[in-house]
Amino acid sequence: MIDRIYIPTHGRAGHNLTIACLERLENTIPITLVIDESETPMMYRAELAHHGVSLAQFDRRSIDVDTMRPSSERTLNAVVYARCYIDSLAREAGDKHYCVLDDDYSTLCQLSAIYPAESRRSNYLWREFCDAAEEFLDADRRIIAVASGQGGDVFGPKDFTYYRGLTKRKVMNTFVFATDRPALCWRGVANEDVNAYLQAALDGYLCITLGKYQTMQGVTQARVGGLTELYRAVGTAWKSWTSTAVYPAACAFTLIAGTRSQHWRIHHRIDWPHLCPKIISSRFRQPIER
Repeated sequence: MIDRIYIPTHGRAGHNLTIACLERLENTIPITLVIDESETPMMYRAELAHHGVSLAQFDRRSIDVDTMRPSSERTLNAVVYARCYIDSLAREAGDKHYCVLDDDYSTLCQLSAIYPAESRRSNYLWREFCDAAEEFLDADRRIIAVASGQGGDVFGPKDFTYYRGLTKRKVMNTFVFATDRPALCWRGVANEDVNAYLQAALDGYLCITLGKYQTMQGVTQARVGGLTELYRAVGTAWKSWTSTAVYPAACAFTLIAGTRSQHWRIHHRIDWPHLCPKIISSRFRQPIER
């Protein structure tokens, strides 16, 4: 069983959609809200009134993170600090498996679009996803993160991976981790999730999204708090730049149409064969002459 759910949050006291969503799903896993030094616990008294919800606070300035920005432009309003802190917090707490959720989910783990509409939402799906994530983690120590798909994943042809309910090598939502293996390497003011699973793949580890499930969340820039101010300041193209700069052989710029509009925007594309190490059978290995 997952020991604890951690939800990093900033500037959204009294408006935590994820806690309300978990309550509707009759979640029984303890929840810890993670806030930074700029806020006070009293601001979150509405969330703490929910059964099983606690709070942890940290100082972003004490977290050593590669933000990929000049030191003179150290950006504190980014979730990467909380992600690093949560990794250490879960290990100190003795958690075996733990889950990290964003604070703006409207729907957690509904079935993907390949299933009939009447069966896509059900309280048992959240528990089913948690059990499936733990099974994957327990099956192979090379798997260091499991996640649910997200709404944007199912825009595409009907034979697309998520329409078929299969797995894919990425993690962007509803992270489930195990503390008996390396933590993801979070880096970058933005796109820290993509940078983390790319580095994991480069190191020979697996991050897996379970295509059967989808998690829905609102448009970040449409809500106060969270990363909204950061995106308004530097734009969303900056996210893709951080990944293309660190992994140029495997990550490139591309243009995609928005899921809620017809306007094109800069995004990134991963060429997995150029990233993941290949293990060559001993039958074909040739000695290298030095």
